[in-house]
Amino acid sequence: YNIEPDSIETWDDFIEAGKIILEQSNGSTSMMAASVAGLFEYFEILMQQTGGGIFDETGNIMIRAPGNRRALEILRAILDSGIAAPINAFSHEFFASFKNDRIATYPLAVWLGGSIKDYAPETAGNWGVFRLPAPYPGGPRVSNLGGSVLVIPAQSDKRDEAWAFIEYALCTVGAQIEQYRNFDLFPGLLAAFDHPFFDEPDPFYAGQQVRRLFAQEIEQIPALTRTSDWNEARRYLMQTLSGWASERQDHDVFLATIEARLQRRLGRNISPLSQGREVAHAR
Repeated sequence: YNIEPDSIETWDDFIEAGKIILEQSNGSTSMMAASVAGLFEYFEILMQQTGGGIFDETGNIMIRAPGNRRALEILRAILDSGIAAPINAFSHEFFASFKNDRIATYPLAVWLGGSIKDYAPETAGNWGVFRLPAPYPGGPRVSNLGGSVLVIPAQSDKRDEAWAFIEYALCTVGAQIEQYRNFDLFPGLLAAFDHPFFDEPDPFYAGQQVRRLFAQEIEQIPALTRTSDWNEARRYLMQTLSGWASERQDHDVFLATIEARLQRRLGRNISPLSQGREVAHAR
C-alpha cells in the first residue's frame, strides 16, 4: 500500500494509514484487531503511554487522571475511524489472521512474536516491527503490556529449590537471553540488554534488528502501580469499557462513574492525580 511504517509517528498517523489500507483493500484488510469486548489491553497500553493509571504510588485511585482521558480519546478515534476489525484478541480468528491479509498490524507486546512464530511459521520473512505511535507529537513511543507472576506455594517442601530457580531464571543474563531466544519473552533484567543477541538480525523479521528496537527508551516507560486490588479493578474496567464503546459514553462521565464505583468497592481514597473535569449528572 506504499505506506512507510517509520512515517507513522502518532496514533493520528496510524489511523490515517489505516484508512488508506482499508480503502485500497476494498475493506478486506483492517489496520488492527479490536473488538468492543476486548479493549482493556489497548487501554492499558495507552494509559501507561500517556502517564495515566488506575492507582497512584500510594495506592489511591487515580482513574480520572488526564492521561486516562487521552487514552480514551485515542481508543474512540480508532473505533470511529473503522480501521479496527471487530476480532477478539487471542481468538481463533485472531490467530488465523497471522496467515492472511485480514490484519495489517498488531500493536501489542514483544511476546506476541512468539505466538506469530508458533501459529504462522510459514510467514517468516514477511514481518517487520515499527515503534508504537505516540499519543501526541513528540510524545513517548514506548509502553508495556504484561509482566508475569511466579508463586511458590507455602505447602511446597522444595521452597528453597524453587527460589533458587527463580533467582536463576530472572536474575542471570544467560537464562534471560535463552528465554528471549526460545520464547520471545523480553528480559526484565537490565544487564541483559548489553548481550550481543540484541544486535543479531532476526530472520523472521526479514533480518531486522528488532530486539534492539524493543530495548529503546524502556527506562522512560512510566511505572504502573498495581496494588493487591489490580485484578478486581481490571475485571471491572474490562466489563465497563465495552459499554463505554458501544453506548458512546462521555469520557468524563465514564471515568467519574468508574472512580466512584471503585472507591465504594475497594475502599480506597481518591488520588490528587485524579483531576478529571467536573460533570453534572442528570436523570
